[in-house]
Order: sequence, then structure tokens, then C-alpha cells
Amino acid sequence: MATYKGFSLAAILLCAFSTAFGQGTYTQIDEPDAVGFTEALGVDNSGDIVGTYADSSGGTHGFLLSNGTYITIDYPGVQNTELFGINDQGQIVGYTNSIPPISFLYNTASQTFTLVSFPGAPDTYAMGINDSGTIAGYVTYQNVRLPGSPLKVSDSRRS
Repeated sequence: MATYKGFSLAAILLCAFSTAFGQGTYTQIDEPDAVGFTEALGVDNSGDIVGTYADSSGGTHGFLLSNGTYITIDYPGVQNTELFGINDQGQIVGYTNSIPPISFLYNTASQTFTLVSFPGAPDTYAMGINDSGTIAGYVTYQNVRLPGSPLKVSDSRRS
């Protein structure tokens, strides 16, 4: 009898979870200049979305989708930019797919880029940012990825 009750409870929980999980609205995100793919990778509490898309030459660009408008955000002088996180203050983090990669924080209010680097690491990858401005990501040392490393903001650069 205990097995039957356990099975029934599991079935009820599974049905309740799948019903609750399946609700909501799904919206397709297609950056208008994209050829190949558009990836939505971060969202803030007001619904602003950041991500990456590919162009016809195979280069990647960062984008911000805010109030139905797409804005391309590319790190100056680099062909391949990816955006991964945004917070409620309009701070966006990402990195370039250059050699070496360049991690950055982009401030939407001032439209400035600030380099993000971990001391002594050859490669830093900024992947997320919270509302306090703490940046999460990873670094590599001699091709070994070390996740969850704290990152610091260094130099700044205007676009």
C-alpha cells in the first residue's frame, strides 16, 4: 500500500509541476540583421534582453532588445562581440571572441565600456552581473577553465 501512495503522490506532483512549468508566454527573438542565429542570453527585471547574433560574414554582434527596439552593441575595434548579462541599472557584461578575448562591462546610460580582468589571468570571461554590480564569470590559466572566479573592473574606454 505504501508503494501505491508513493506512486500516486509522485504522479500528482509531476502533473502539477508540468502544468505550472508549461504556463507563460513564449516570444521568438530574431535580431533583424541576424543571418544564421540569434541567442538571447540575459534578461533584467524590466524585460530588457541581451544576447548575440551572427551577420552575413559570420561575425557576431551583441544586442540589447529594449521596449521592442534592437540596439547593436559591439566592443570598439573588434569584429566578434557577445553579451551575456544585464542588471536593472543597465550594466551589461560580455566579451569578445578575439585573441586574447576582452571582457567588459558596458554602461547603457553613459555608453562606455570598462575592461574587466582577473589579476594574473591571461583570459577573463564576464558572464553575468547582479544589481549590486558583482560580475560572475570564469578565467583560464594555461587552457584550464576556473569557473566562479571573482572579477574586478579595471580600465575604461568610450565607444
